Amino acid sequence: MTFQLWAGEPERIALREGNAAWTRGQMAEAAAAHATQLHDDFGAEPGLICAVLVTANAAGIAALSAAFTAHGVVAPLSPAATPAELAAALARLRPQVVLAEPATQPLAQAALDRLASGEGGMPEGGTSLPRTTSPEAGTPPASITPP
Repeated sequence: MTFQLWAGEPERIALREGNAAWTRGQMAEAAAAHATQLHDDFGAEPGLICAVLVTANAAGIAALSAAFTAHGVVAPLSPAATPAELAAALARLRPQVVLAEPATQPLAQAALDRLASGEGGMPEGGTSLPRTTSPEAGTPPASITPP
């Protein structure tokens, strides 16, 4: 099954944020390109657990689209949560990657730092920490880059 959120009418406006607008075609291309990047940089395969820490904006929608396009298992996290709460959630989820947007990147990093220090309830013997990535500010949706 292919993720089809942006299918059909590629010239139709799909997303507006401030003065910027993206068409369905642009969103589909960006999602596909960045799903490929998730695969290349993070080894994403169907079933990859992607914790997603985003708000309701273009960068957040881009991150979700890339995760779905990569056939990832999306685990949404609340940007209203504290770093301690997020660290505990990440310890339970054990995602391979955490997708964040520029606005939530510091919160994601704080949660990962807590998890690395053992404050998040990491299981005995540890586990590999997820890598974090986020769309860059000021770029089209889904411009996800590795840390």
